[in-house]
Amino acid sequence: MTMEIITTQTTTTQSIQVTNDFDQQHLWHPYASLPPTYSNIVIDRAEGIYIITEDGRRLIDGMSSWWASVHGYNHPKLNEALTQQLGKMAHVMFGGLTHQPAIDLGKKNCSTLYLLDLMQFFMRTVVVSR
Repeated sequence: MTMEIITTQTTTTQSIQVTNDFDQQHLWHPYASLPPTYSNIVIDRAEGIYIITEDGRRLIDGMSSWWASVHGYNHPKLNEALTQQLGKMAHVMFGGLTHQPAIDLGKKNCSTLYLLDLMQFFMRTVVVSR
């Protein structure tokens, strides 16, 4: 197998096609059949509600992923937190292991869920007592 290396800064139609050819031959995307029946749109970057294709089109992400729907893409505060975390560890499997960020998130989620349970209890109490 040979692979063409693209070293130019500007994206050409040819480089997009090479990227898409490799993608179709070797990568399996969610919700897609094998073999693929269409080419995927090649994305260069994302900003706020936009995903920008390699040929410069700005698309509004109307089907935004779970992670981007609230804050948008490329959010400075999230990028900073990610950069800090990458300096320590990018990923560690969770089976049989733990780490402080997971514990902190678990505590935050538990306190949020506790408050939601408490609110639900009081809402039920008010409805029952009426």
